[in-house]
This record gives sequence, C-alpha cells and structure tokens, in this order.
Amino acid sequence: MRSSILMTATAVLSVVSGHNLINNAVGDAGGKALAFGVSAAASNSQSDTTTFKSGTKFGATQQGAIDPAAQLAAVQKIAGAVLPQVASQITLTLHQINGDGAGPMACSIDTAASGTFADATVATDVPGNNGNSGASNQDFPLVVNVAAGTACTGTLGAVKNVCLVKCQNPAGPFGGVVPFQIASGGGAAAAAGNASAGAAAGAAAGAAKGNNAAGKKQGRWVAVDF
Repeated sequence: MRSSILMTATAVLSVVSGHNLINNAVGDAGGKALAFGVSAAASNSQSDTTTFKSGTKFGATQQGAIDPAAQLAAVQKIAGAVLPQVASQITLTLHQINGDGAGPMACSIDTAASGTFADATVATDVPGNNGNSGASNQDFPLVVNVAAGTACTGTLGAVKNVCLVKCQNPAGPFGGVVPFQIASGGGAAAAAGNASAGAAAGAAAGAAKGNNAAGKKQGRWVAVDF
C-alpha cells in the first residue's frame, strides 16, 4: 500500500515539476499554433507543461492527458484557425520557465496524428545540458525539419490532413505536442470547413427548435430526425 502511494506521489510530482512549454509554432508557409494544453500564448505556468512520463500517447499536463482531437479547438481559439503550413520546416518557440526546462530537445513527427512518432531532425536546438541551464522565463527558437514527401493523413475533429510534432527534453521529459499541416492550402480549407460545419450545426439546431415549437402549438410533438 505504501509503495503504491509513493508511486502515485512520484507521478504527480513529475507533472507538477514540469518547467517548459511550447507557446508558439509557425510554418515556413504560414499559419500558427501552440502546444496542446497551453492555456495562453503568454503562459508562464507549470500547469501548462506537458510531461511524457504519464504513459499516455501524447503526454499530460496537470489538467490531465493530452487529447489532440478534443483540444484542437482550444489551440485554434488562441492561435487562429489556420494551423502551421509547412513546406520544409516548422519553427517552435520553447518557453523555458526555469532550470530543468532547457535543451537539448528531441523531436519526432506523427503523420497520422495517432500517437506513432518517428524521429525528426532538429535544425535549431534549445541550449542546455541534459535538460538543465540557468535560464528562466525565457523564449528560445526550436526549428524542426519536415522531410520532403511527408504526407499528413490525420483527422482531428473536422480538420483533416493533420500531422503532429512532439518535442521533449531529457530532464522530465518536458515539452509539448503541436499540430501542423503540409503546405498545400489545407489549412485554409480546414478553416473554411470548420466554419461550414459550425453553420450547418447551427442551422440544424434552429430547425429542430422551430419544428418542436410548431408541434407544441398544434398540441402534439413532432419527431425530428438528425
């Protein structure tokens, strides 16, 4: 019993002690995002840090396991509807909160947004020694190469053709997971698709409300199929 309690406490501490986060991401062909679980672009909160010791596919913050499909809307609300559009590189901003949020960073790409990542080349790394340095509350560029011929096949909610890039340091490991698309107009199309889907859902809800109201007025309910 005591060992179980100690293991649980260790797991909690590994999440609480996370000291970096990815607060911005831009593609070399436009678009923006930030890591899943980050509450604001200006966040300096340890609660927004993703740790990859949790046994989940995409890591976890203090709020729980990262779920890209469920959390993509929150990313787009902060950074915009068009995800990073990538031709050959994606530039991340790693915000180091304190000492153990430093580099070097290991990055990998999941082309299906399913949790299976393959190593990627880091072109510009975050300074540090085994995840530690003297920096605090400081931003560093983190540039990741995306290989020619990469095809993004993931679907997150209404957004298709999505890849994920994961970067982590050796200290936690601490880091984050960021969505992106290969530059081909996919981001703009996804934004338009999301807008259309939202409008369609609103129209359907309005129609249902109108039909129910009409049914009440006639003294009966009208069955509405969705």
